[in-house]
Amino acid sequence: MRRDGGYSVGDGGNRELYLRRRLRRDSPDLYEEVASGRMSASAAAIAAGIRRPYVSVAADDPEAAVRTLLKRYTLAELLLAVSDHVEAELADESPADAGFRRFGGRSPRRSNAVG
Repeated sequence: MRRDGGYSVGDGGNRELYLRRRLRRDSPDLYEEVASGRMSASAAAIAAGIRRPYVSVAADDPEAAVRTLLKRYTLAELLLAVSDHVEAELADESPADAGFRRFGGRSPRRSNAVG
């Protein structure tokens, strides 16, 4: 496997090392927070936009999955997402297209406000 800068290029190498190097290069202020121990590399990478936040849900319990998602999203956001999928299934299009069409050609933006 090809090597570059001390970590494997193909898989990002050691995730912590990869994130620290990306932070040092792209967000030196956040890198300093990580280097001092005030912030984890993962949290800093999310703050810098290097990686997206993820949440794990139980795959065998839909109710538990919903409870977990409700900690992160509002009920209105989840119902909107589900309705996009149902509408897309009925129209045989992607959920993103259904949401895009409903918002008059504008990309819907997530917010924490219910409505």
